[in-house]
Amino acid sequence: MDPSTLIICICSITSDDGFTIQCDNCLTWQHAVCIRIAPDDVPEEYLCDRCDPAAALERGVDKSRAYSIQKRREEEEDDDEEEMAAPQQ
Repeated sequence: MDPSTLIICICSITSDDGFTIQCDNCLTWQHAVCIRIAPDDVPEEYLCDRCDPAAALERGVDKSRAYSIQKRREEEEDDDEEEMAAPQQ
């Protein structure tokens, strides 16, 4: 499989949350929120936690925090889908 199409994030969730960033070295994608990159502060060059663990530590990347964020997002999306599928009265 082409690594430039894979989301391999510290949260272990592979679905696209709409704001991912690609590692300039290994070409995999990560959720920006999981690795503490804000939409208004995207770096010109980015190396993921596997390619540059020291930079990830500097940003305060936390796997359990990232997992919680993405699970909450998925649950909210599921709730939204259920609401849309429910018959209107």
